[in-house]
This record gives sequence, C-alpha cells and structure tokens, in this order.
Amino acid sequence: MITLRGEIMKNICLTVLCLISISAFAENNCRDAVVAGYSSLGIEISRDSFSKYTFEDLNITTEQFNELSTAEQVEIYNSIKPVSVKVEETISIINSRINRIVGSVYEFFYIDELAQMREARDLLRSCSGIN
Repeated sequence: MITLRGEIMKNICLTVLCLISISAFAENNCRDAVVAGYSSLGIEISRDSFSKYTFEDLNITTEQFNELSTAEQVEIYNSIKPVSVKVEETISIINSRINRIVGSVYEFFYIDELAQMREARDLLRSCSGIN
C-alpha cells in the first residue's frame, strides 16, 4: 500500500512539474512571437524589453511613478505589462497595418510583407490564451 501511495505522489509531482514547464515554455514562445510580430512590421525589439517585472518588484510608489517623465513611465509600463497583453497589443498593431494596406492601390506591392504580417499574427493568435 505504501508503494502505491508513493507512486501516486510521484505521478502527481511529475504532472505538476510538467504543467509548470509547459507554462514557462508557452510564455517564452509567446515572447518570441511578439518579437517576430514587431519584426514583421519593421520594428526591432528585444525579447527582454517587455513583461519582465510586476509593479511590486520596482519598489516605487504610485506618487513616485507619476512624478517620472513620460518616457520613463512608458518604459516602466512596458516592463510590467503582462505577456498576454503585449500579445493582444501586437495583434492589434499588425491588424491595423494590414487593414491600411489591403484594398489600397499599394496592396500588390506589399504581397510579401502582408504574408509575413499574417503569419506573425497567426503565431500570436496561438499565444493569446496565456496569462
């Protein structure tokens, strides 16, 4: 009976560890998808330039945050923005760019770029369920 319990506990622990590693893997893949999405728009960003902290990690009060310059606030906001929000934001930016090109006289000249943007958007959509 004791070995059966031990096996059950081992299986539960392994399952939990697998779920944790899958979650971390998904977040890293989504981070790469965001970088690829911006790249499809001709904007280069680093995978470490967003979603790396929480507001509590910064040890700053709201009043101190409000006293910062706009550029500093934007930098902090991007560093605490969750990956899922950055994914949705990137999808929105890509959709906006696609919608501006499709149906215009320039669409023919942007066939390759549109395909690249759509591919990046599809990759991002596969990430949109993460937290």
